[in-house]
Amino acid sequence: MLIAELHKKDSEIDITLNQLTWLASLDFLVPIGSISTAFITQRVGSRLVMLWCSILYVTIWLSYSYSTSTTMLMTAQILYSLTRGALKTPTSTYVTEISEPRLRGSFLATCHLASTFGTFFSLLMGSLLYWRTVALINIAFPIVSFIVILAIPDSPMWLASQGRLDEAEDALCWLRGWARTAVHVRSEYQSLVESFNRSSFFSTVAHDESSEQNSRKLERLRAKLKPYSQRSFYLPLASVSLIYFIHFFSGVSAIQVYSMLIFREMDSPIHVSVATTSMGAMRIIGALVVFLCIRLSGKRRLVFGSLLVAGGCHLVISGVGFLLQHLPPQISPESTPYPWVSPIAMIIAVFANSSGVETIVHMLNCEIFPLSIRYIGSAIGGSVGSVMQSIMSKAFLYMLDGLTLPGLFLYFGLMNGVAMIAYYFVFPETEGRSLKEIEEHYGGIKSLTDDDGRNERREKNI
Repeated sequence: MLIAELHKKDSEIDITLNQLTWLASLDFLVPIGSISTAFITQRVGSRLVMLWCSILYVTIWLSYSYSTSTTMLMTAQILYSLTRGALKTPTSTYVTEISEPRLRGSFLATCHLASTFGTFFSLLMGSLLYWRTVALINIAFPIVSFIVILAIPDSPMWLASQGRLDEAEDALCWLRGWARTAVHVRSEYQSLVESFNRSSFFSTVAHDESSEQNSRKLERLRAKLKPYSQRSFYLPLASVSLIYFIHFFSGVSAIQVYSMLIFREMDSPIHVSVATTSMGAMRIIGALVVFLCIRLSGKRRLVFGSLLVAGGCHLVISGVGFLLQHLPPQISPESTPYPWVSPIAMIIAVFANSSGVETIVHMLNCEIFPLSIRYIGSAIGGSVGSVMQSIMSKAFLYMLDGLTLPGLFLYFGLMNGVAMIAYYFVFPETEGRSLKEIEEHYGGIKSLTDDDGRNERREKNI
């Protein structure tokens, strides 16, 4: 919404094309906020970081609303990118750690659902109200979030990792409805204690070894870095980096950022504000599809289905665009149904992405790293994705100028085909699996299989 307003010739804030592309691509700052906060989160917990970020978001929306220059907008956007990065990992890992395996996918889908609802709400308000007024209205969301977060406990896994086992038990009971005597709650708590004891054992061994070697700094550094040299870290990181690279360079995020500009380039017969609002609504419906279907279908089926539909829509947009460019002079595009095809296909593609790949790639990043380095691993993985997203956002307008709209969507369609091939080999089925099983898969102990995962889900659903 802001990008489209600033791109207008009569924009109230003077801004160059270069400044506009930088404003749209400041996601490259997300990794800084994400990685730096991961170390803090490991020490203070997700809950406290989420409270801090809620306060920062109030400041950000106020800054947007009262900006009078490009410098003020850039400052607000920089703070937004850093805060977004700071909040990204704690939120997702918190949901990952508090959820039961059979519900984890559905609960993680609510993160994307909340995000898409926020985007849709802003677009809807932007079509009805002045953009500065929308920024002021959005202040209500972080205030409500702050109040809600005050009422929830810290993650039991994080509390156990800090040696606060009694608090971990209380938090787990609170999250499971205070079913302290229930067999599955006791079993889950015992697993937490065993994981903590295992971590404590390895920490003690590492400390003793360092003492025997006169506590040399190099040895202590090696002990701290050892988890990052193991297969259980570098294999998930390599997998999620490849997934993010293909995901963002297939245009999923850039199409949403520049949606208003794309609809204008298409000469859409659907009013731009109506089209973008419809697109936001379809993203919400897509996120709901994931929430409702992921326990039955698993993640892989949703991902491949969404890639197939979205890729087909991109190729349709490309084909229609080339067709309109080569219409005979005596035929007016307005006299044909073709101008309607591209905007409708784009809205369907956005729905397809939201009902599969757009939601699920972020879930995987939260699930596949081991507990001892989950915050930092997820932060690094998410940061790789943010860098890819930023590069694509920065390059989008230049690619549009060089390839034209039909050529650009042809590229996006082909990238979806590449994604289907690559994801087949690197995207495991984690739905219904415990975090321990996923860690063992990437550690080379025990492989995950689609059939076993489906059977386990059926048994739990029964």
